[in-house]
Amino acid sequence: MRVRRPACAVVCFFAKNLRGHSPWRVLVAPATAAVGLVVLLWLSISQLDLLTAAGPAVNWSLLLPLPALLLVGVVMALRIRGRDRARYESLGTEDVEG
Repeated sequence: MRVRRPACAVVCFFAKNLRGHSPWRVLVAPATAAVGLVVLLWLSISQLDLLTAAGPAVNWSLLLPLPALLLVGVVMALRIRGRDRARYESLGTEDVEG
């Protein structure tokens, strides 16, 4: 069984199926936004002392829950996938344009 990386799967899916939208709307703009968000995240974390004007203890207490919350989200998604496949497949399919 071949395992795909999620980012590659999403990009490959939209590259093959533009769903009637221009490549700018489906590929270029989201990729540009993703790069911008990564840069923003990196700058926010590397300069957190400037943002909070607090000491290292406060800054670490703000950052430490993030990996734990990511892990909780992944575990919850895997539990939903194992128990209710239809519900799992419906995650993230809300039509916000309609």
